[in-house]
Amino acid sequence: MPMQLNPSKFPIHWGIALGAIACTQPAIASTVSSASNLPTSSLNPTSGHEAPQLAQGFNFETESPTRFIPILGPIPRQRPEVYSPEILERLRSGFFLGGDFGIESAEGIFAGLRLGYRDEEGRSIVFTGEGGEFLAGADVTYTQAAFSGDENGDGRRVGYRLSANFNNTRDNAFLSDDDDEDVREVFLPIGDEHEPWVNRIGFESQVVVPVSRTTVLMPGLSYEKIRIQNRAFDDDLFPLDEEGNQLSASDDGKDDIVLLSLFALQDNASRDEYGFPLSGNVFQLGTEQSIPTGNSTLDFNRLSAGYVQYLPVNLFGFAEGPRTLILGLQGGTILGDVPGYEAFNLGGFNSARGYGQGDVGTASSFIQARLEYRFPIAVTPGGFFEELRGSLGVQYVSDFDTASDVIGRPSEVRNEPGDGFGFSVGFHFLDLNVPVVDTLRVTAGVNDRGDFRAYFSIGPAF
Repeated sequence: MPMQLNPSKFPIHWGIALGAIACTQPAIASTVSSASNLPTSSLNPTSGHEAPQLAQGFNFETESPTRFIPILGPIPRQRPEVYSPEILERLRSGFFLGGDFGIESAEGIFAGLRLGYRDEEGRSIVFTGEGGEFLAGADVTYTQAAFSGDENGDGRRVGYRLSANFNNTRDNAFLSDDDDEDVREVFLPIGDEHEPWVNRIGFESQVVVPVSRTTVLMPGLSYEKIRIQNRAFDDDLFPLDEEGNQLSASDDGKDDIVLLSLFALQDNASRDEYGFPLSGNVFQLGTEQSIPTGNSTLDFNRLSAGYVQYLPVNLFGFAEGPRTLILGLQGGTILGDVPGYEAFNLGGFNSARGYGQGDVGTASSFIQARLEYRFPIAVTPGGFFEELRGSLGVQYVSDFDTASDVIGRPSEVRNEPGDGFGFSVGFHFLDLNVPVVDTLRVTAGVNDRGDFRAYFSIGPAF
């Protein structure tokens, strides 16, 4: 998970996750060719190396294995659990353990635990619990993994996922960058600078239908009961902030949201032994329709799409290794009235870098573009790391002046800019001679307002 530390004008973003799995079957071998696509986990995705071990039979796993990689950004994240024949052949069964920790603008300092069991047929049940400075949450998920089948479609299987969860935390839509003199802070009407918490409890179901080895369809249904409060596990409700702006769609601070969804994800990217995409593309398209029910009359449709193209282009480089130009485009629009906690949050590492998460704006429509070039810097066999690669990127995001369409206008009342550029420079340390950590990414981002942020994360970049 991403992590954020904001002690001064130079906030630092982190992304670290650790996990372990107790195995009763052989480990998933993550050896792949550059023409394949078998990500296994964020610590050891598509790696040609053995998974890190705590002890004999214990291996790290931060996410379930799948051949599909999500597109990250303002659009809804979709990561269906789909096994290719190669993954299924080497699937490990048994109990697994994982965890994460970090610092985020909304959650503050937090830590989490992930515990589950998976059988040899890809059925799993996972419990996840998180707690921290501004976070309390838990999730129980049962999954039957889908099988993509071979090139002829033999062995294909439909999968599904059922989950129940609650999550209590602050929401980026109602937070402000307190280091930006042009941005206003707006609190709850109870003094002491209380910020709105969005407390959610609900369930979700999703069916995963493999159409081919590279394409899946994902219809789903979810329900959430929303409460706007000033902290977790509190009875006080706040439909308005201190200036009288709406925080919830209803008049009492409680909303009910039922969503019917349909997503399509196509992953044609080829990746190297470290999991970094080299060529091909990834495409995601989705629609989510709310159904008025319960304590609110929310009726909206959220449309979203994302596309990333990876081109092997030799612009420059300083050692042997892949050179890749990345073109990314995302967009979305919401038809109907939507509260801030369901709108698009713009800005952050997966949006315009140099901005904090949601600091560009909260909007009902947006477009986002990304251009990045990755190149080799050095190869050092037997050293502290095997390879060092670099990246240069530029990002742009705009809300199309739709901040006023969101219920309560949270972005407008905080004077957020609504659009922004980000520029980034990154270094990727591959095959580190460090327990647990295989790939470390360090990225510096500067936005068009001159704000600087540093990001640290483990695993390949997508």
